[in-house]
Amino acid sequence: MRHSGCFHRCWPTVSVLLLAGTWTGWAAPDVPTGSSDAAQVLSNAIQQATGRWQALSGPAAASSWVVRCRDGDRRRQWWTIGPDRITVDSRGDRDHDYVWLATREEFEDFVLEFEFRVPRGTRGNSGVQFRSRYDEGSGWMDGPQVDLYPAGPWRTGFIYDETRGVQTWIAPRLARVGDARPELARAVAPWCWAEDEPNAWNQMRIVAVGGRIVVELNGTMVQDADLTSVLWDEIHQRRNVGRRGCIALQLHARDELFLEFRNIRIARLDATPGGSP
Repeated sequence: MRHSGCFHRCWPTVSVLLLAGTWTGWAAPDVPTGSSDAAQVLSNAIQQATGRWQALSGPAAASSWVVRCRDGDRRRQWWTIGPDRITVDSRGDRDHDYVWLATREEFEDFVLEFEFRVPRGTRGNSGVQFRSRYDEGSGWMDGPQVDLYPAGPWRTGFIYDETRGVQTWIAPRLARVGDARPELARAVAPWCWAEDEPNAWNQMRIVAVGGRIVVELNGTMVQDADLTSVLWDEIHQRRNVGRRGCIALQLHARDELFLEFRNIRIARLDATPGGSP
């Protein structure tokens, strides 16, 4: 049920599907909110994920992650992996570049699910990189990212491509970063703040199968895009991203942010024909 403007643990899972206490995951909504085709993609992915889930949070998952950043930002601990959640905290310190918490493993087609929450009034930006790769020489994480934007929750679920040579919105496709506007959102999902109630957590599901990306936020399908022509292009091939790579949680450069993640899990899906070689 909807409670305090958010879903009160009404899914047992959050998932990212790239077509391409005790917690058992969120269940799919009874009535999918997207197109019938996207709903089928989502349903198929969730069914295939059964028995394949890999925890990315919790006591056993600490070794799954590594901080990726420039040398100057190793002066303090931005990311904390606790027993039941992962936290990023840059409050009171904007003197930093991008700092990512990235998986050591790489993923191709997958379902990713997680919960997150932020305090009311948060202005900082974050996002979830997928099929991405960190370049130590440049200190940059190339690859696409599902946006998490507390300052404007309508933008959460937009896909921004951090790949050098692209660096703009690819879902929706926009010429300039500043062109993102609320009326371009596919749907506006319920949203909750940490203060709403003790268990006020937002839930996100990302599904990636081939070039097809479906994103759900609190039971509402906020993104459904075929990005094959983008992620398979020469720029992404040169950077070796877009088809396969790590998952990474982002702390945006020069932002003050306090953000918590929990119940993170991922399931590998069978590779899509025509996907990564």
